[in-house]
Amino acid sequence: MTVKTLSGIIGACFIIVILIFDQSVPMLLNILVGFVCLMSIHEIFTALHLKKKYLLSVPSYIFASLLPVIGGYETRWQFFCYMYTLITVGVILFKNKYLKFKDVLMIYSMTVFIPFSLMTLIRLRDFGGKVGSFYVLVAFGISWISDTGAYFGGNFLGKQRLCPEISPKKTVEGAVSGSVSCVIFMILIALIFENFIANKTLSINYIVFTVICILGSLIAVMGDLFFSWVKRGCRIKDFGDVMPGHGGILDRFDSVIFVAPFVYFVVKIFDILNFV
Repeated sequence: MTVKTLSGIIGACFIIVILIFDQSVPMLLNILVGFVCLMSIHEIFTALHLKKKYLLSVPSYIFASLLPVIGGYETRWQFFCYMYTLITVGVILFKNKYLKFKDVLMIYSMTVFIPFSLMTLIRLRDFGGKVGSFYVLVAFGISWISDTGAYFGGNFLGKQRLCPEISPKKTVEGAVSGSVSCVIFMILIALIFENFIANKTLSINYIVFTVICILGSLIAVMGDLFFSWVKRGCRIKDFGDVMPGHGGILDRFDSVIFVAPFVYFVVKIFDILNFV
């Protein structure tokens, strides 16, 4: 537990540093997202034992890592997606006897889904302008605080299994603890941002913000369970061992992949921040 907590704190501090320097070096977030996408797809290939299928893996790595870095414009990422699809179809047609349909389907869907989901972190930053980093922090915070709250709440209070056929250790009590923790700590973060960082130049709609935290926490659980289901299908415990106590990159960003798009769509629809 100590190793997992320490590793989580180091990871969170790393994200905060990137967000602090985001205004002066905005490409840092793009590079981070590209790296996470690359490692996530690599872990999927490893789980499926397809690392050495280079005609499939190399184009997937290139697409996943470069899309968040240079695919900000709509026409650009559409072109990237089209070219990746053509390459994948070509590999299927000419190398089909070396590949299984379900493996190719999993690789293609994850290689498209993960970068497109995580790219919303960049879109949150760009959409928010001067407060864009706060929106990005909200996406990360909801995901990771919910996960941490669920972990400790499940260990100390957990009795009723949430989804035993997918993840036996996850409990209803843990999920509730995650939501409660998310609301408390995210409101605390919002208050610090509003009063000390923004210097009261804006106000936060805490009713909408609380609803976002609750719904986002539930979506984080869904993301965690989905990738647990993928791991069970691949018969592995973790996607990797890059982060001590957490597993692979995908083990740490599984909920972010689902929460980031949710936060992006919500902040575009509702006014969370109002400038004074």
